[in-house]
Amino acid sequence: MTEMGMPVSIIEQEERLLKRVTAPVMSKFYKDLHESRGVKIFCDQSIETINKIDNNYEVLTNNGISISTDLIIAGIGAIPNNKLAQDSGIKCKNGIIVDQYCRTNVPYVFAAGDCANAFNDLYGYAMRVESVPSANAHAKVIASSIIGNEVTNRELPWFWSDQYEFKLQMAGLSEGYDEIHIHGKIEENAFMACYGKEGSLIAVDSVNMPKNFNNYKKALANSMRLSMDLIKDPNFDPSSIFSASY
Repeated sequence: MTEMGMPVSIIEQEERLLKRVTAPVMSKFYKDLHESRGVKIFCDQSIETINKIDNNYEVLTNNGISISTDLIIAGIGAIPNNKLAQDSGIKCKNGIIVDQYCRTNVPYVFAAGDCANAFNDLYGYAMRVESVPSANAHAKVIASSIIGNEVTNRELPWFWSDQYEFKLQMAGLSEGYDEIHIHGKIEENAFMACYGKEGSLIAVDSVNMPKNFNNYKKALANSMRLSMDLIKDPNFDPSSIFSASY
């Protein structure tokens, strides 16, 4: 919208952007990016009231900010719609519960996609992931299950977001990280945030570094334990991961 010349304001209830999925360094980068394009961002605030004034709306935040606008877009999140499954006797908890073969507790009934709380063999526990790659992986597992093969769900969670000319790519789950290393240069708009836990890489966030991202993503998907000491080595080349040279 801002690229179309429209003034844009964002009201975010959390104290920073992308708090649920990324580190403060990435939140700051994207806040600075959007503000440099003219977007006004109000973090740690919520909408108190909305008043209609002629053909416009006045939005008042809990901090007393007043915004006049003719269009309001509310992004309030989503919850899985599992009513049909529950009414059919299928077990549900934070979505439709399925095993590593995407099977529900009812024979010959499968579930896939954002509504499926699926056991992931790569991590050893169930998770409900809202992403296109996850839904595609579930579909392959279900097709395999139907014809009698035993391909399990072990898809590495990964995501992407195109914002202006910047591509954000994320692989792995960074929750619980105890260290972070920045590879590349933030000021050059090409960098990666590498998340470590107990000395090993668990996830990466990448901005405009697709080649390095794909190497790390492949390593994480193959359960390779990459030492954070190795990743922090300025001489380490991520392309060497699969050349047996590291």
